Amino acid sequence: MKSDLEKHGVKAVDAMVVPVGQMPRKARLKADSSGSFLRDMQSRVGGPIEAIPGIFDGRPVVYVNEEDKLPWSKCLPNRAVYADDIQEPVDIVFGDMLCVGLDVEAGELRDISAEECQKVRERFGTKDSIESANREIMKMVERNSRKRAG
Repeated sequence: MKSDLEKHGVKAVDAMVVPVGQMPRKARLKADSSGSFLRDMQSRVGGPIEAIPGIFDGRPVVYVNEEDKLPWSKCLPNRAVYADDIQEPVDIVFGDMLCVGLDVEAGELRDISAEECQKVRERFGTKDSIESANREIMKMVERNSRKRAG
């Protein structure tokens, strides 16, 4: 029996990868023989995937390695994620991020749109953004050191 993706002829979708320490870049996710993109998505983030809620209001959806902050994951700091109205990070992402379009009504992945690609580039494609995770981690270390000393 064919999956819904195969019925619609979808074998691959365009996405964007936000690698640790690098600029975002386009990527092509390929479906496996069952029509699932899960294996390719997991290979892009280095393990089990998890969507991060709140970034771009889900357009595109941002996936990360769900074990990214666990010591054994070996994921390196990637980007700090800030709320739109404050400059305090709401999260620090470890490991590569994968940004994919989602057809909410059909519940299926779709090609990331040009507008969504632009959002990814604007938010994660600057030198400041690339350095943000390490910068925020250093701030946390400094604050903790002052608390212990004080």
